[in-house]
Amino acid sequence: MSNVFFKKNDKIFQEISLSDATPQKQYVITRCLLSNPTKLRLYEMGLTPNATVIVTKQAPLGDPIEIQIIGYTLCIRKQQAKYFVVKEIT
Repeated sequence: MSNVFFKKNDKIFQEISLSDATPQKQYVITRCLLSNPTKLRLYEMGLTPNATVIVTKQAPLGDPIEIQIIGYTLCIRKQQAKYFVVKEIT
């Protein structure tokens, strides 16, 4: 997924994939590009649009990544994380 820029209220936002997110920064999920049933399973875990997520750690080779969402820590593969589009909270 390529980076997408958009303008809202004179601010420029950049949407990126969750797999490309910088650790220790806060992001908000804007949409999910996965299909069912994987999408539904990850939604049940809290990865829903408008949820705040922080990438806390990455494995030494980059996969999996550890994220903090709705008060708990979750590890997901980069393959799944790349289908979640996020924007940084500034």
